[in-house]
Amino acid sequence: VTAFAYCGKGVADVTSPYDYNVALKFDQTDSDKLTAADVMIATGVAQAGVPLDLVFEHYFSKMTFNVTYEGFTETPVLSEIKSGDITCFLNGDKIEMIMYPGGYIVDMEILSLKVNGVTQSVKLKENTNVNAGTHYTYNLKIGTKEATLTATNVGYPGGWGDSDSETELN
Repeated sequence: VTAFAYCGKGVADVTSPYDYNVALKFDQTDSDKLTAADVMIATGVAQAGVPLDLVFEHYFSKMTFNVTYEGFTETPVLSEIKSGDITCFLNGDKIEMIMYPGGYIVDMEILSLKVNGVTQSVKLKENTNVNAGTHYTYNLKIGTKEATLTATNVGYPGGWGDSDSETELN
């Protein structure tokens, strides 16, 4: 992020020079493309004679689906994993995506995927408010006829790697 601030003798607010109508990158099919979809916004205050201290926040939200299988004799082949226009990253036994924050309603399709060539729809079981900068984790059990989704954790801003601070949902 590049941010410019000139502060002669006063104080200046600093915001990263991103347009706040940032477009989400829909192709998130590998680690590099998933990372490229993650946008951060920086804010801070510039004061004369004081080092600039920027605070970064994620602009979008992240969802991770921990995938397990039920009823298959062999591990099935997953393909065409999408959430609306987003093509998701299949990362081992996880599906990951960066998405727009906002309200998502019960029975809304959150994922569509092919399991051994057969399309399955994954729907939310409850209304969900997805907040910017928050990492949501779900367990996704894929069966031979349907896939079921269970919310497990919500992580708060601070990092989206394996060391996320996550709190159990009740």
